[in-house]
Amino acid sequence: MELHEWWIARIKSELIASAKLTDEDLILLAQERLGHSTKFIAAKLHMSPNAINSRFQRMNAKLGVPNRKSAAQLAAEYGVIKTYLDWLTTLPWNTSTEGEIDVAKARQILNDEHYDLEKIKDRIVEYLAV
Repeated sequence: MELHEWWIARIKSELIASAKLTDEDLILLAQERLGHSTKFIAAKLHMSPNAINSRFQRMNAKLGVPNRKSAAQLAAEYGVIKTYLDWLTTLPWNTSTEGEIDVAKARQILNDEHYDLEKIKDRIVEYLAV
């Protein structure tokens, strides 16, 4: 298992464990996030609409949110975090460049190609200098 897969699995398990969510709960949240109605979700999952509503009420209490939409948004944020961590863990952390970086040349390129954004350019140059 690669590092990023390990991190994603660990974070997912921690989120699910802390909120005590089941895989079925995650499916319900995904259906709500897609904007499906209670009747549609109930038909798709072969459950009654009352069962769906009571499951959402229990999930809302577990997640500490006031309604279904908030719970679904929280699940969507999990997806954003997962994507960011996927990207972050695929960066070549053990790869380094040979030779020195010309900080003055980097500053000149940033100034020539990017108008304004002085604070950002300063941070980039600071990073390159280290």
